[in-house]
Amino acid sequence: MQWKRIAAITLSVVLVAGPAAAIPVTDPAAIAQRITMMANQVSIITNQLTQIQQFSDKLTEMRDQVQHLKDKALGTYHSLTSPFTSLIAAKTEMVGTGMSWVSDFQGTAGQLANTYRELSDGISVRDGWGGLLQAADTVTETDMVDLFANLPAEVGARAGDRFRDQRESADRRRVLDHALADASSTLIESLKDAQDALDRVRNQTEKSDTALAQAHITATATQAELLAAIAQLQAYENARVAGESYERELARRQELERWADILRNAEQQYRDAQSQIAALPDTDGKEVQFTIHPYYR
Repeated sequence: MQWKRIAAITLSVVLVAGPAAAIPVTDPAAIAQRITMMANQVSIITNQLTQIQQFSDKLTEMRDQVQHLKDKALGTYHSLTSPFTSLIAAKTEMVGTGMSWVSDFQGTAGQLANTYRELSDGISVRDGWGGLLQAADTVTETDMVDLFANLPAEVGARAGDRFRDQRESADRRRVLDHALADASSTLIESLKDAQDALDRVRNQTEKSDTALAQAHITATATQAELLAAIAQLQAYENARVAGESYERELARRQELERWADILRNAEQQYRDAQSQIAALPDTDGKEVQFTIHPYYR
């Protein structure tokens, strides 16, 4: 069978090559060797052509992959640049960083305007208001009592008590006001830090994955800080509202206590007057008159 294939190949070669290329048939071994060499060369060429075709297919596939990666990279770049720049193109100014109208105010109003402008630096309005309140705190309990020096002593005492009660009530409210003012300054300072972080991202020329990941982490942390500051501010605001309610209830109960004291004193005075009347000698039908101090009326 093998010889038939060899003979067929030999005949084909002879017919193709022509008479000039004919190989003498006197040496069959040489003919078989020649035919085997030619068959091996044909096989090698066929394998090389197959490898070239496979390489060409792979090259075409790689070219398609490279184009796909290029399109994907361009799409990723456009998705990072176009929406990103449009999102942060306009810078938002905080009130505290402007306020050119501060110069319109003088005296205490101008002082307060500067205090509110410094909120963006984390400085609480408590400092500005504290200075104004301290400067205005010139009247004492002794001054109030001295105003009623020409009236009965109990009138001056009552004025002093009322002044002391009002002062303590104002101090209690001021405790909550201070907490609320500090919470507000903390919130505005956090907002200012967030704005500075946004400016740094806006001016970031590197749009690498690392830079964008760092910006994302910064934004997430800043958002958490803002939420905490807002929650703190709301909590203090709720506490102030509750404190004002407690203050009103305390004032109501203290007022009731004062009226109860007045009634008890008036009742005691009435009993003392009755005792004094009973101890008087016989008046022969004459009318006895007595009065109650206006404080107890």
